[in-house]
Amino acid sequence: MPNYILLAIAAFMITCAIWFARRLWFALVAMQDDEDLPQRSRTFFSRQFRRRIQIAVMIGLSGVCLVAVALISPNVFPKPFVVMGSLSVFLLLWSIVIALCDVVSITIFYNRSRNWDEAQRAKIQYELEQKLREMQSEVHQDDTKDSVESRTQSAE
Repeated sequence: MPNYILLAIAAFMITCAIWFARRLWFALVAMQDDEDLPQRSRTFFSRQFRRRIQIAVMIGLSGVCLVAVALISPNVFPKPFVVMGSLSVFLLLWSIVIALCDVVSITIFYNRSRNWDEAQRAKIQYELEQKLREMQSEVHQDDTKDSVESRTQSAE
């Protein structure tokens, strides 16, 4: 493969890594400024940020490896493709492992959040039903008192 194609691919990978990291950084700053966000959500998003930054760095490192392959002379270092290719494959596999961990983490977090929200909704609904029963019993007691008073007045 010609060197200019490797350099173009490397430049694209490094640019994507920088763009991705910058976008994640802005999301993290916005999240930290949000005071309504619960602490467990902040912790989850901070860890997610670290995992995704690692992936962005690995994409950038893969691009640097491609640049190294293109620039290293075969006379000085006889097998650059094997070493840099192995490093690129390792970085790719590690990125996939981190991405899978991210997927599992997201699934667990949102399942817990959904369960917590359902529990809160059930609690609020129970409290609402209790208040409604109390209000109905108070209205019923007031109606009973009014009817007793009206009977006593009509008997007099």
